[in-house]
Amino acid sequence: MAVQSPSLQDWQTYTATFNLTTIEPIFEVHNIILDTLITDKSLTLGRTCKSYYDLIVPSLYHDLKINRENFDSIFYGLTREIPRPPKKDFSWDTLDYGEPTYKVQDRKWKLLKAVHFLTFLDSYSVERFLYRVTDEFNSVFEDSYKPTRFRDENLGRIFESIEHLKFSKELMSDFATHFFGQLPVDFDSEQMTDRHLFNSIPELAFHCQPSSLCLEWPHNWKLHSVYLEDLPDLDLGPPHSTEVIRVLLKRFKDHCTMRKYNKNKLQLRLHVRYHDWEVASHLRPVGIGAEIVVDFSDCIKESGLTSAYLGSPFRHDREVGWEVGFLFRHDRESNTPRRFKYLVRSDHDIPKEIQLFDDGTKSRRDFLSRLHTSEEMEWVCACCKH
Repeated sequence: MAVQSPSLQDWQTYTATFNLTTIEPIFEVHNIILDTLITDKSLTLGRTCKSYYDLIVPSLYHDLKINRENFDSIFYGLTREIPRPPKKDFSWDTLDYGEPTYKVQDRKWKLLKAVHFLTFLDSYSVERFLYRVTDEFNSVFEDSYKPTRFRDENLGRIFESIEHLKFSKELMSDFATHFFGQLPVDFDSEQMTDRHLFNSIPELAFHCQPSSLCLEWPHNWKLHSVYLEDLPDLDLGPPHSTEVIRVLLKRFKDHCTMRKYNKNKLQLRLHVRYHDWEVASHLRPVGIGAEIVVDFSDCIKESGLTSAYLGSPFRHDREVGWEVGFLFRHDRESNTPRRFKYLVRSDHDIPKEIQLFDDGTKSRRDFLSRLHTSEEMEWVCACCKH
């Protein structure tokens, strides 16, 4: 019988006595293995135990985009219906007849509290959000679907860390249509609702309370001729989305003042194209009281307009107290351009062009890139950074 080599004998001895204590040598690389799994297999590792779930999943919610496809998965598990008490213990003082009560589930709530950048991509998700909060969180606004009630202390704001809230171009177009036509959204499903889309604005303002609100301009939006017949005669011509945005901003700002919210910190941004500059200039935010930044998607060279011409309609009005800045993308083909051009107005109404480079420095030091300070304005929109 052939003599076994010492290495083979050692291996057989190792496998014969294998147990958890014999893998201690990998302890030194244990953290490296976990870091690799978190990077490459984060969702798989998050399903293994609650500790990894709480470690990994919140980072996936940092920048959240909500639409028809993912709405149910995002909000699944946020609340749990509380069973009704036995009939003999039923009390009119503790429970409304015919309406269930809900309790917030902490694990999903913590995930939604981790959201910093939130985008609503369509009207379906916004209407469903309204449906969810008015039914399960009890609306506190008189103009919402249900009567005014005091919100339960355990049912507070859904999003508590929102820095930037964005409404997509599709959503803004639907806002415009609903504003003039007051049309119900046809979900083409069992979850159809007839609640007016604008009723969602107070709830969005309350549950998000962002530092900045970004609106994508609904380019070339027009109300269908079938709805124009029912509208009253308008002295300013046919309905335009400018009216919609003005009312939307005003209503959003009004409901952002709840629970000691600093209304002066809200920054409003409009993403438009260069040929919409004249329309944007008529958007005088009377009563809004927040600074507005107009972001032109086209670079200044492609606009064919001089900086002085573009800057002329936007002046500081001391009576109204509003001021508008300009931003031009350097590369219109890039979703996250690395270099920006800005057109801003100085104290002497002389437009200045400022460039921002990859490292965050600018060609001029007159304007620092700091968010929500008393004298400076953050020119790069958060949706361009993420």
